[in-house]
Amino acid sequence: MIQKRKIHNGEIDFGIGFDDQGQHSLNLTPIVKIDSLHVVAKSEHPIWLCPDPLTLEDIAEFDYMYLKCHGFNHRIDPLELYCQEKGHYLASIDHVCDLDDWYWHLMTMGSVSLATKPEGVIANNIPQISAKPLPMSEFTKLRKVMSLPIYSFFERDNPYRRYSEESKQIIITLIKNLFVTV
Repeated sequence: MIQKRKIHNGEIDFGIGFDDQGQHSLNLTPIVKIDSLHVVAKSEHPIWLCPDPLTLEDIAEFDYMYLKCHGFNHRIDPLELYCQEKGHYLASIDHVCDLDDWYWHLMTMGSVSLATKPEGVIANNIPQISAKPLPMSEFTKLRKVMSLPIYSFFERDNPYRRYSEESKQIIITLIKNLFVTV
């Protein structure tokens, strides 16, 4: 999550985050739309014993935890909204505000979480954590109840930038490639 105040104050040059519908005076360039999610939990978590394909209802049976991101799920998480609309109940729900707490929660609290593709791939490379793609049919159910965010490049006006347009495009290309190649 970016700290827009730090960009305004010139403490950092730019940020990558979710667009929050223009609630700031920064320039933004859309980078990539979320088009898939991963289910993440400890490798020995009982969710992995559920028959394939995993469903949102399967996930709701376990303690659920999400990474709270401003501009996306800072008010309600898509799974929580889906369950409310369908009359399902989450076993429990909790949130954290940074990746370190997210990983710690997964490791110590036995939670299940949903993550973007790059986060899922990274989580899958952490010992004792597993991540599997959420089936597209289940992803579509989430997308029907809440639009999923677009990662955007946030920056100040051109006269205040300390980097070139070429540097900006390199960063944007790297972020796009992260979603395509992982």
